[in-house]
Amino acid sequence: MSKFQLSISKQHQLDSARRLVNARQWNEALAFYEALMRHETDFAEGHYELAWLLRQLGRPLQALARYQQALELKISRPEEIHLNKAAIYSDDLLDYVAAKKELNRALRCRKNYPSAWLNLGNLHEELADSETAAACYRNVLNHCPKSDLIYISALARLLRLVDARETATLMEHAQKAAFGNAAMPPTLRATVFFAISDVLHKQKAYAEAFSALARANACAAQDGPRYQRARHSAWVSALIGDFANLGTDSTRKFSSQACNQTPAPLFIVGMFRSGSTLIEQMLNTHPLVHAGGELGFLPRAVQGILAPYPYQMAGVDAHQLQSIRQQYASHIQSIKVADGVRYFTDKRPDNYQLIGLIKRLFPNAKIIHTMRDPVDNGLSIFQQQLDQQVAPYSSSLSDIGHYYSEYRRLMAEAKRQFPQDIFDLDYDELVQNSESSLRSLLDFLELPWFGDCLNFHLQKSAVKTASLWQVRQPLNKASSGRWLAYADQLIPLRDSLQMHGVTIAAL
Repeated sequence: MSKFQLSISKQHQLDSARRLVNARQWNEALAFYEALMRHETDFAEGHYELAWLLRQLGRPLQALARYQQALELKISRPEEIHLNKAAIYSDDLLDYVAAKKELNRALRCRKNYPSAWLNLGNLHEELADSETAAACYRNVLNHCPKSDLIYISALARLLRLVDARETATLMEHAQKAAFGNAAMPPTLRATVFFAISDVLHKQKAYAEAFSALARANACAAQDGPRYQRARHSAWVSALIGDFANLGTDSTRKFSSQACNQTPAPLFIVGMFRSGSTLIEQMLNTHPLVHAGGELGFLPRAVQGILAPYPYQMAGVDAHQLQSIRQQYASHIQSIKVADGVRYFTDKRPDNYQLIGLIKRLFPNAKIIHTMRDPVDNGLSIFQQQLDQQVAPYSSSLSDIGHYYSEYRRLMAEAKRQFPQDIFDLDYDELVQNSESSLRSLLDFLELPWFGDCLNFHLQKSAVKTASLWQVRQPLNKASSGRWLAYADQLIPLRDSLQMHGVTIAAL
């Protein structure tokens, strides 16, 4: 970054802000940065660091403005600014045209910039352009040493896209990287093993695929906290206990204007890997629905101003909730939504834990609960590299079984509390009887029938989850009963589910 001389007192202020950021005390850090930048308006690095922080706090438009100021001050390595701006446009504002422009600007600043090529490949994957995505990843491979971590990331991405002719060579490189690079972070090593397992599964080499999967999850587990069963059960009990406050506290006294937001938020919740992306893509085909993807607004509120949730909810009044509601509405308004849209989907599966908060903020909100065969669901979680900070249970089959039982306990109570507002959408029933399942869902949402929802796979909208390639295919039954190929290896999952009271299919 460019050189800028700060006074001793200002440098001390900057150091304090950086320490707070490292400690994830972001609101406190924000106060230091804002105080510093009121006086040091020409400090390009300050604008850059503040922009990063604003994005973490869910303020993407403010972050973009700060990044632009850093560019105007001729900050060194501007390609990094364009890379970060692209991430905001893609992930926060769902503006993929602007994201692509920023990545191309990064490449103009620095030819063959590996991070830009990697992100551009990822963007093209999300837009279902596998050929262009593969070309971007090959650009990384052509301009990075084989030991470079970005090279290995691109290799793992490319391995999932290529045809059989390239697979053998890339598999050899991937296995050498996974076993031979001692300096590789465990998260990246897990990424490579997950990719290897995926290829082996497609080749129906199930024993070898599961062996790679076990290695992948062992590596992934090193990157997060250990799943604590008793602590999670206590958390679920607290969430259930909070439902009792919903009918009595003062926060239920909302104005009709506050409750009737347009477009109305439509929440899609459930276990990860239970079909939520498929449902969102089907609904996104409907002219009265706009897909918002996995929004992070509510989890940020819970971790920030509402912490510790749900224990603090008894002291939250209607004015505080109105402020949160308005911030949520502002976030949706920052995304381009066509006129006349009735619903804006918030597809964050683990928001099932926040149904109490959702119903406080939006008493009329409709919630789609995606469900799936528990063993298939557990296997799919084990096959996917989930964020260990969010899903520490995901790297252990027996922990997945315990977590699933607690999820079922919470959802059973939520449906008792809000029977008219929660719709159970069974993935396995959907793929068996697609039209009748879709009709029932649209009736629940009071939307007119739109048969093209069954042709969801033809649309060109971006998909940002692990299901991005599955939802590019027509509805099929390939994922139902997938666990049978791994029946012996999944005994710990099946035993855990049954031990915790979940009924599963017999072999």
